[in-house]
Amino acid sequence: MTRHQDLVIDVSICCDLIGNSTVDNGHLNSTDQTNDYLQQRARVKIRKYSADYVVVGTAFAPAIVSVAGQIHPEFLRLPWVLADKQTRNYYALISTQG
Repeated sequence: MTRHQDLVIDVSICCDLIGNSTVDNGHLNSTDQTNDYLQQRARVKIRKYSADYVVVGTAFAPAIVSVAGQIHPEFLRLPWVLADKQTRNYYALISTQG
């Protein structure tokens, strides 16, 4: 497991509806492809930037979110890891004070 001192988070906000957005019989005629689009944007960013940051010892994370609030799963993992680390540190601290 490689340890990095720094972390770069590259944030992108994308639109949820892709394709033809004309009105058809009173309904918006468009395709909801958000999950595929979020994954595609993340892959592009990882391919474009991650190798450059590894060379200088910096971790890279694409943070791709949609305007409707969907978040790419790889970025969702970061808050979980940080919360887990904080919780472990807290319990380690209070166990040494008891």
